[in-house]
Formats: sequence, C-alpha cells, structure tokens
Amino acid sequence: DGAPSGARAREACGAAKRCGDAAWGGGGAPAHRPPLAALALAGDRGIVGASGVPAALSEVLVQYVLRIDVAQQLVIVRTGAGHAQPVALAIDRSGEEGVLGTIAGDDTIFVACRDARTAEQVAARWSVNGDVA
Repeated sequence: DGAPSGARAREACGAAKRCGDAAWGGGGAPAHRPPLAALALAGDRGIVGASGVPAALSEVLVQYVLRIDVAQQLVIVRTGAGHAQPVALAIDRSGEEGVLGTIAGDDTIFVACRDARTAEQVAARWSVNGDVA
C-alpha cells in the first residue's frame, strides 16, 4: 500500500523534528519564541469566558497585551517586542464578532472592525484591567 512501516514513520518524524530544530538553532524552539504560539494556533472558539471572549484568546490577551487603544474602527493592541504576530493570529482564529482582520508588526497590532462602535465594544471586552485608553 506504500505506507511506511512503523519504524520508518518514526525515523521520518525524527528527521523532520531534527530539521526543524536545526532551523531554530539546534535546540528546539528558541528561548525568545513566546509560548503563546501554541495558544494562537489552537484557535479555541468553544470555551467562552464571562466577558464573551474565547478562553484561548483571553489567556493570550491577559499574558501578552500591554495596552489597548481605539481609533475610529481600529483597535490598536500593544504587546511586548516580538509578540504581536502570534497575538494577531490568536485574534484572527478566535472568530470574534465584528473583527474583520489584523495587521501585526513587532509589538503593535491594528485590528480592523466593522465600525467605530464595534471597535469600542471589542476593546472593552479585551481590556485586561478594564482600562481602554
């Protein structure tokens, strides 16, 4: 049937892992790669907290977001250096109502919403400590 044997499959899997490790400098994922990447990839839409924010996104926001501002229909999310893209991926995968998409740099994310009112609502839901600048 052409399928590799168990030993060959394990060997191929190990080779792929070693190749990935080499791409990251030989020791697996680099120390600077944030653990939120796994959360961002999860895209858990099923478990929703009291604020109406999916649990996986809520965890990412609490751990990695420094500040949230609103500018008309944009929500501007500030993160630590290097965290914006995984946080944006978590936002994109969350299926948040009214969020059209994200653009992420190194530490800033522009979140496009349908309108200014939706942006205010989204920012209020995402605010970790209740403060929206």
